[in-house]
Amino acid sequence: MPKKEKYHFDVIYDRKELKKHISAIAYREARRVTGPIYDVLITELLEDGLTYTAKHFQIEINTEDEYFKDNVIRDRLMEQPTLLLDIYDKCRMAEKMALLPNYEGLHKTFNLLHQVILKLQTPQNLKYDWLLQDILQIVTRIGEKLGPKSTLSDQPLCHIYFSYAKILSDRLGKHETSIKYYDMAMKLAVDRNWLAEVRYLKKEGYSKLTQELARKKAKSLLELSRLTMSIDMDRALSFNRKALLILSEGGLTANQADIISTLLTSAEIYVEEKHYRLANKTLEDVENELKFLAPNKYEPIMSLRLALSKAISLLNLSDEKQSMQYFLKALVLARQLGKKEYEAKAMLNLGKLQELSNQKSWAKASFKKAIEFYSAVGDIQNYRRSTYFLADTMCHSLFPLILDLIKGSRQFCHRYMLRRWKNQMQPFWFCGTMAKLYDSKDDINCLVHEDIASEVGTALVEI
Repeated sequence: MPKKEKYHFDVIYDRKELKKHISAIAYREARRVTGPIYDVLITELLEDGLTYTAKHFQIEINTEDEYFKDNVIRDRLMEQPTLLLDIYDKCRMAEKMALLPNYEGLHKTFNLLHQVILKLQTPQNLKYDWLLQDILQIVTRIGEKLGPKSTLSDQPLCHIYFSYAKILSDRLGKHETSIKYYDMAMKLAVDRNWLAEVRYLKKEGYSKLTQELARKKAKSLLELSRLTMSIDMDRALSFNRKALLILSEGGLTANQADIISTLLTSAEIYVEEKHYRLANKTLEDVENELKFLAPNKYEPIMSLRLALSKAISLLNLSDEKQSMQYFLKALVLARQLGKKEYEAKAMLNLGKLQELSNQKSWAKASFKKAIEFYSAVGDIQNYRRSTYFLADTMCHSLFPLILDLIKGSRQFCHRYMLRRWKNQMQPFWFCGTMAKLYDSKDDINCLVHEDIASEVGTALVEI
């Protein structure tokens, strides 16, 4: 049997001897333990003369209180004292470095603030994204004012501007403002071999920061193009061209998928603007590019967008046979991918092709399907457009029958009824008096106008 070890403890009752073994706790540390942590930290900042950090800490505390009361957030920063004190220490040191004479410590300021941002960008801290957004806004403001004072600050500032631009574009949808910060980051990164952050290397495969910057800026330009398409086509095309240029400069192989997406967007704008030859030429380029696209970068939505735009272009270039093939391909892909909006658009245009081919019953069925979808999603303009084409098809079907009936009638009232019916249906052949009101050569524009009910009558809208 092994012998049990014996332990001996000396019990001391002498107060003086006990005091020798107790390490003295600092006043600040004691205050942090006893008082409300936020109030204590602000007091410390004010005692050190760091008023700028103290002011913004107080603003963030007030914001957190409001969010917590309104159930916007569930987690408070004070519940993670390690993270709170880490952010606090870095911000405190950042302001101290900024106060050094001749901007000697400015590069350390931005390095510390960049570390705070990186800390909040980690997956376990994503619940504090509201704080990250606020800190980025404050830091970019400081960078714009003090950044040019120190060239050593260029790299952390570049990453800070880039992070803020991504939040503006990806989360807030402020694409025009985001482009400003992408440009500022690109200006600092150009001709530098700075590497992208590790989390983007694994996902995107880019090694240089400039490549990732170019891709993100192009994405924002494309989103701006999409948003302005219905308002200003020329501006939308301008954004598209800029995106294409940026992606091409970043490398054709690395950005091939994004270049294809940009070309498809350009083609869709040309189709909307009725420049069908330009659209068809652009789509031919897309078809060639898709052949060389790596399988891991291919997305089926590309083929769907290509097929639908190609079908509409060929329809308007009078190549009905080829157009039908592309429409059928687009419909198959739209149903496979569950893209109802593309299916409805294909149905609407397929109906036009079927009407040209004198397949009136098929055309009516296609228009009705398009109407069902647009009615369900509340797309008023396309709903009216589909309704117009359905009514136009029905009118052309009925007109010869009514004309034959009246030819065989000797009653004057029948002729009067025909004239009245023709006058009511007039907008389906040409705009009539509405052309003067809207100055439009396209009769559809008359019918999709907001005041259609008052201008033409409720009967036409209900068809």
